[in-house]
Amino acid sequence: MSREQARAIADQYAQDVLRAVGGEYPHEYTGTEEAPCEGRMGELSEEIFSIYHGYQIRDVPPERQVVLAERVRDHLIRRGYRIKDFRTWPERDSAVVTARNEADGYEVSFESTSPPTAISLSVTSPCFRMRDAQP
Repeated sequence: MSREQARAIADQYAQDVLRAVGGEYPHEYTGTEEAPCEGRMGELSEEIFSIYHGYQIRDVPPERQVVLAERVRDHLIRRGYRIKDFRTWPERDSAVVTARNEADGYEVSFESTSPPTAISLSVTSPCFRMRDAQP
């Protein structure tokens, strides 16, 4: 898979979650990073990477944090994701959802910031042998 393909898939999943949240809150792209994956013996490869793709959903009132996390959790379940973690702290107006797309191994994380004024959305790929796109 090329780096461009891995990023495009990550952004597709992030955009899907942003649509589920709705357009009432502004969001901004926070970046895409690549990191080499560590092998069983601690070795790092020049060709095997994981992609981290992030957004921040801004100006989310504390009282909406848990509601939005529940909405995203339900949306991801309908999309066939396996929920790895779902926790809420209503007394702190905070929540976290982590889900895995079992079809391709990508993971989505949706987490309240501290203090709960925004939500961090990230999509992480599994480890891939990445190559630059071919012409």
